[in-house]
Amino acid sequence: MPGEMAPAAIDRSSTRIMTRAEVAAELGVSKPTVRRMEGRDLHPKKGPRGVRVFDAMEVRRVVTRRLTARVGAPEVDGTMAATVFAALEKGTDPVAVVVEHALDPRQVIELQALRARLRGGLQLSPETLRALRGPDALGVDVASEAELLAAVRAAAAPPPCGRCGTRPIASGLCAPCRRSGRQRSGRAEEASE
Repeated sequence: MPGEMAPAAIDRSSTRIMTRAEVAAELGVSKPTVRRMEGRDLHPKKGPRGVRVFDAMEVRRVVTRRLTARVGAPEVDGTMAATVFAALEKGTDPVAVVVEHALDPRQVIELQALRARLRGGLQLSPETLRALRGPDALGVDVASEAELLAAVRAAAAPPPCGRCGTRPIASGLCAPCRRSGRQRSGRAEEASE
């Protein structure tokens, strides 16, 4: 049937497909809005059991188009976007980008958000970043996405075993130490009889 994908083609790792709910989350809209966009902005294929699946690259293009439209497409061209992206890539503060290149701050803010979305990333406000660095949160100086991920993983890692200290555990002792503890307590009971 035309427009239908064979089950073998619905491999998320190779075709990068998205469900309607994932598309809605990516665009920041509801699932009914995604349905209304189908055929106009989005062109889903039917997957197994008739479920609609969307090409991630097409979704990314729609995100870019929508963000660029909010910035004001006639005023933002590729040269301006390249200038802002390059400055942000070097770690230049957005305020400094506005001052250095005499740009509208709203355009820089929108282009900063667009850059983060294009990279599949998450843009954090300075307040959120300060909170993550604070003693009540991660308590580490997070300067990059990699450092943030490492800090979150370290904070979420289970503690080591209370006896051997080597294996991560959900609570108390690791399985081998629990077993050896039961064996010892069983022997102690036998000896006391």
